[in-house]
Amino acid sequence: MKKIFLLIICFSFIGMKVFSQEQISGKVTKAKTHEPILGASVVVKGHPEVGTITDINGNYELKNIPPTASTIVCSYVGMTTQYISINNRETINITLKPKITELDKIIVSGVASGTEKQKMTVSVDKIGAEELNQASPINAATSLQGKVAGLNITQPTGQPGSGASIQLRGATSLVGSQKPLIIIDGTIFQGNLGDIGSDDIKSIEVIKGASASALYGSQAGNGVIVIHTKRGRDLEEDETTVEIRNEFGINYVENYIDLSTHHKYLLKNPKNPGDTYTNYAGVSYPENYTHGSNPYILGSRIIDPDHYADNPYAFTNNLQEQFFKTGKNYTNYVGISRKAKATNFHLSFENNKQGGIIKETDGYKRKTFRANIDVDLTDYLTVSSSTMYSNVSSEDPGGTNLFNGGAFFDVLFTLPDVDLTWENEENGAPYDLDASHWNNQETNPLYQVANYEEQLNKNIVLGNVQAVFNPTNSINISAKYTLDRTSTSNSELEPYDYLVKSSTKGILNKSKGNLFESNSDNTNQTFQLTSHFSEKFDDWNTNIKVSYLFEDYKYNYRSTYGTTFSVNGTHTMDAISGDKQSYSLNETVRSENVFGIAQLDYKSRYLFDVMYRYDGSSKFGEDAKWHSYYRISGGWRLTEDFDIPGFQEFKIRAAFGTSGQRPGYAAQYETYTINPGGNYFKSTFGNQALKPSTTKETEYAVNASFLERFNLEVSYSFSETNDIFMKRNLLAYKGWNTQWDNAGAMESEVYEAKLNSKNIKSDNFSWSSTVIFDKIRSKITNLDVPPKLVGTEAQESKAFYLREGETFGIIYGEKFLTSLEQVSQEEREKYTINSDGYVIQKGTEGTMLESPLKLRDEDGVPKQVQIGNTNADFNLGFANTFKYKGLTLYTLIDWKNGGDVYNRTRQWLYRDHRAGEVDQSGKAPNEKKAYDYYSNLYNVNRITSEFVEDASYVKIREAAIYYNFNVSNSIVKEIKVGLIGRNLYTLTDYTGYDPEVAMPKYAESGVPGSSYYKMDAYSYPNHTSISASLTVKF
Repeated sequence: MKKIFLLIICFSFIGMKVFSQEQISGKVTKAKTHEPILGASVVVKGHPEVGTITDINGNYELKNIPPTASTIVCSYVGMTTQYISINNRETINITLKPKITELDKIIVSGVASGTEKQKMTVSVDKIGAEELNQASPINAATSLQGKVAGLNITQPTGQPGSGASIQLRGATSLVGSQKPLIIIDGTIFQGNLGDIGSDDIKSIEVIKGASASALYGSQAGNGVIVIHTKRGRDLEEDETTVEIRNEFGINYVENYIDLSTHHKYLLKNPKNPGDTYTNYAGVSYPENYTHGSNPYILGSRIIDPDHYADNPYAFTNNLQEQFFKTGKNYTNYVGISRKAKATNFHLSFENNKQGGIIKETDGYKRKTFRANIDVDLTDYLTVSSSTMYSNVSSEDPGGTNLFNGGAFFDVLFTLPDVDLTWENEENGAPYDLDASHWNNQETNPLYQVANYEEQLNKNIVLGNVQAVFNPTNSINISAKYTLDRTSTSNSELEPYDYLVKSSTKGILNKSKGNLFESNSDNTNQTFQLTSHFSEKFDDWNTNIKVSYLFEDYKYNYRSTYGTTFSVNGTHTMDAISGDKQSYSLNETVRSENVFGIAQLDYKSRYLFDVMYRYDGSSKFGEDAKWHSYYRISGGWRLTEDFDIPGFQEFKIRAAFGTSGQRPGYAAQYETYTINPGGNYFKSTFGNQALKPSTTKETEYAVNASFLERFNLEVSYSFSETNDIFMKRNLLAYKGWNTQWDNAGAMESEVYEAKLNSKNIKSDNFSWSSTVIFDKIRSKITNLDVPPKLVGTEAQESKAFYLREGETFGIIYGEKFLTSLEQVSQEEREKYTINSDGYVIQKGTEGTMLESPLKLRDEDGVPKQVQIGNTNADFNLGFANTFKYKGLTLYTLIDWKNGGDVYNRTRQWLYRDHRAGEVDQSGKAPNEKKAYDYYSNLYNVNRITSEFVEDASYVKIREAAIYYNFNVSNSIVKEIKVGLIGRNLYTLTDYTGYDPEVAMPKYAESGVPGSSYYKMDAYSYPNHTSISASLTVKF
């Protein structure tokens, strides 16, 4: 028996030897086209020493297979990793499909070469075309709203084609732009993302923070947004596609500002049906008077003794309804792509119009042509080009005095007992200028937009050409030239016979007209030479890139302003007979940059990244011409070392890096102001030591993929920005008043999270979701200039306090008391809390003496204290996509919790008693308040706590429903019809048009404002859009 047992064991070992495999071979191909894949990794699971990569024909061979081996693993960049059971097979052919998970995305920006997100050591978020175009956004800026954690995009105005305020992570400037660097197909774009359509976009990569953007050096302190457009090389061999998309829709204002429909004046007699004007006591009207301003109206209106605004007008019109319209928008797009053996291309044309919501204006038009071409001249040399030409025109509304609100101001402040469509009897021009006799300053806003013309035209050329030489599989060398040129012409015309008010009511003067014309050319050219090396050394994957970049930037601006046309109907500068003033500006900036980056990973488990960049620019002061930027980062993919139940991927990573911002062109030079008489005055003193600001960032993050359906990214970053640019007062040093200096520092903390989930997936139904979250705080840590208030250009609305130790975005002003605890003990019995929650003197409620108490210092002077904070407690976006057979439903909801806005519009409405709160009609007698109370709250235009409003909101940002028809046609591949909504509904307590506001321009620097400085001051309202779309693909 013992011999039999030993014999069985011997035969078992012999059997193991006989049936163990010496080798496995096969071929790796693409799933759809069956093309061989070069460089795919094939490894025996659990035995990394037994592995290889496929050759040019996709073939592989594994030798010395361990007896215990049961599975081989095949992986390739951009493809889904396959796990294949061996099952004693000697030939195993493998098919790879494209990857679709969040961690499988390939990142090409901010790194040495294309890198799977699971191997990234810095924060770069990639949004693909499908996600970007769920609701077919009208431009590249709006396509990103609510889709990237830490990215805040705010439309300061709803004017079609207007630029967005874009901010990545924390603030890096106190009075300068927070705009990220924009790169489109490898070309630095100086312009407005509102001029870039979304139909051609393949993907957008958002490079967050200084550590990730360090590769871009002194232009990347605010982060980087990289846009990739479609190319023929994205197709399969010999594939041609044609896409035609047409969209037509409407725009409208979702809600109007609440205005008073009653007044404070006595009437001669009760209102009668059919009255054409309000018959005030104390006023005599000429015979046959019907409406409008008239010099023969005598007397003055008498204030009602009760001081309540509860007396009716003869009639009321909603002037906002008369001023705004339902605008129309459309997009026509056609794109053709082809991939041949040696040549591929993508050609497209887009025709876009955004009609806007203001009557008598034509809105915004954009026509764009694009050609992306790649040619393989040899097996080793490829030449590529990307070219975009766009013609943009817009008719800007707003009328005269736009600086202080223009027509948007007048539509709110004109009394409601007028009709804006009344005919003009003075000169035949559309609309009656002086529709209201009792509005001393305001004029008919429709007259302004119909007769005052402001036109803008832009021609944008954006392109590059690149040659890539691949002498070996490991080395490529590229040379690239890029061009970004925008030519802009602008004209503002007040025509001959334009009506203006005189000092006598009812008497209008006719202007001789004036004309402003400006032209500018903005040209940026770069040349870049890059060498890239990629190789695998045993278990080490290595990518190294070195590059030299030369930049040549030129800006030329010319403008002329002339008054008094010599003849009516000839509105050209040559017809000006009065004074002319001309202005010109020329800028030339040259920069040189050298950088190198190395990415290494060991067994795809341990990840390392290091880079260094050296920038020199003529924008830097003569004594500070060159500056260094660097990054070091690393990551550990724990799931490559450990089996963590439920987790397919778990990575921790950390990064430290620097990037910067360049100062303004003239900041280092002496500047002068020259008046029309030729006299000049010293303005800004130069600073030869001026250097770029520098942001240092440390970031920690976790990436995880778990339960086969969730992808999570959580990060914390802390940044410090030093040498921030500020204007310093010089106390008239040798005739100079100010000087730009590196005079500030700030720090930011940012918490971000993004969760993608595939909630349900079956043959006919799927539901996927994306949730993003961020919380951002910035603080001023150093200020080498005296504390100061800053704000918007409009009416010197300086509400935001800059001082050392202060949170950035804090609103300062005078504060009304809201608690008796704020009143001294001995005085407290004299006061009470009124129905609005303010401390007032007892016995004054409802009378003309009612006035809220202010917080005052020991000398009785109102204190300047913190009254608001524009920073949100957090921002959250929630996107859902439901698919059932051919039907797709998509929604994107944005939630902003906390964060204040200063409502300058409502403050001025209190001044003129036009705010809805002033209207006392229908209130019980014990609830009424005199108009004097609201005048006291207005506080003579000083920044006041009453007008700080909570701007929290929940907004349906995007919604779309599509149906894909199942087309069994060899020519037509897809027909898709859809209904799209943008900014559909906003749930908020904010009283303005929209709680999403940002300051248009800084008063100090004149550059585009920040989403930190939230000031609502009579701007073009953001609006709702609904449209229908038809897409056909061939």
